[in-house]
Amino acid sequence: MRSVKVRLPAAEFSASMRTISQWLEANGYSPTRYKYDHNEDAVLVIIDFDVDVAAEAFATCFADSYYSSPQPTSPDDGRRSIT
Repeated sequence: MRSVKVRLPAAEFSASMRTISQWLEANGYSPTRYKYDHNEDAVLVIIDFDVDVAAEAFATCFADSYYSSPQPTSPDDGRRSIT
C-alpha cells in the first residue's frame, strides 16, 4: 500500500478534487482512503492506494504537486477523512 500526498491551493480545492476524481474513474483506480488537512492557503490531500501501480500512475500524473510514501498514513493521525 502507498500514500500519495498532493498539495492543492485552497482556492482550487473543489476543481482539483473533481479533476482527481475524474482521473481515478477514467483509469479504473479506487483509492482505499482520502484524507485532508488544510491551512489558510493550501490543502494537503492524502490518497492511499492498495496497489502500488495505481499510486505510481497517480503520482506521475500529478507530478507537480505530490510526494509519495511507501507506507499508508496512520488512521489516527488527526486528519479528517473524506471517503
